[in-house]
Amino acid sequence: AGDVTLLVRLLHPLEHGDNLRLERIGLLLDYDGTLAPIVADPAEAFLTVEMQAVLTQLAQNPLFLVAIISGRSIQQLKRFLYFLEGLPVLLCGLHGGEWYDFATGQALAGISK
Repeated sequence: AGDVTLLVRLLHPLEHGDNLRLERIGLLLDYDGTLAPIVADPAEAFLTVEMQAVLTQLAQNPLFLVAIISGRSIQQLKRFLYFLEGLPVLLCGLHGGEWYDFATGQALAGISK
């Protein structure tokens, strides 16, 4: 609940008395253990409805650049984050080995060694 409260506060920083002068805020969010709870079966690590709503609001807010980072594959992340399809969110799977732009539906080149 504390994580959600912080994210909601970031949605409207000036309403909370913060004197911020930022053009955009980059939010780099880890999936497991940050957005979704750690669970015994990783296939069951679903977001709460509340967290889905917060992520949707963040993605729709032009103040934020949202990226979700995970050790999971892009395909796994897309299954959990289907509700963000078409929104300006970048997925970073396999710790940077895969990239996907939800806004365009395009896979992007990952980091190569």
